[in-house]
Amino acid sequence: MLTSRLLCLLCVASFPEFSLPSGAQVDSQSLNAARIAAQIRTVPDDSSAVAVLRQRRGARSAQQLDEIGDSLVAIAIASAPADTAMYKTHQAALDGLMHAGSSDGPGAPYRGAADRLLRIAENTADVGIRGSAISALSVQPDIPQAIRMLTRIAASPNPGSFGAILLMCDGKLAPLGGLSALRELYTNELVHEPGALYFLSV
Repeated sequence: MLTSRLLCLLCVASFPEFSLPSGAQVDSQSLNAARIAAQIRTVPDDSSAVAVLRQRRGARSAQQLDEIGDSLVAIAIASAPADTAMYKTHQAALDGLMHAGSSDGPGAPYRGAADRLLRIAENTADVGIRGSAISALSVQPDIPQAIRMLTRIAASPNPGSFGAILLMCDGKLAPLGGLSALRELYTNELVHEPGALYFLSV
């Protein structure tokens, strides 16, 4: 269920009055959730969001980081992308969270990234964004957490259930707990999405 704060941030992500002029330069310390949302809506580039969330140019409070993270979720799930430009904007917001949470690159990984990627996977209406969010979960550095979140998706009626199962049975997650989680899901009859259930049964 969407939180009241996320619903408010949906407004930030959806209305053009928050947009910055193209090419506008903003000091990194003044970049808050609304400004970052406006930047991504103007130019679909996640670099500023990643730099702030990874605290490359100065420390931020957990609340400030989470507000920025929530603004990226709001952009990614605001509505089904109506055209290529809108899809790029949604994807840039999602990429910002994926890169912010990664163990690679300068700065400190943003610890709230995986929770917000899960929120996107569970709430977006777009199949492409859903698939990207589920894939992004699989490359987050906390493997047990990623498997728990993918297991949650696999056991839900989410259309992305099948994709979550594929990620757990193949690649790096399989020997690290992915296959064990899938056996438990199947044994306890917790998978309900038809395609996913058929895949596990063959």
